[in-house]
Amino acid sequence: MIKTDSLGYLEKIILTNQNTDEYVSIIPSFGRNICELVLKKRGVLHSIIDGDKSAKELFDNCCYREN
Repeated sequence: MIKTDSLGYLEKIILTNQNTDEYVSIIPSFGRNICELVLKKRGVLHSIIDGDKSAKELFDNCCYREN
């Protein structure tokens, strides 16, 4: 499933595997930055990448790459 959300004023796209509930969220306007990655192992979801919680935090912690 593909849905959109926001990280402050930035669009966040969330791709979810409906069979496993694993998902990845991507910030397209920020160099296609992977914001979150959650994978399942032995029936338990694990956060592999726990990204920034706000647009400000993302800009403060990263080098911005324009398209």
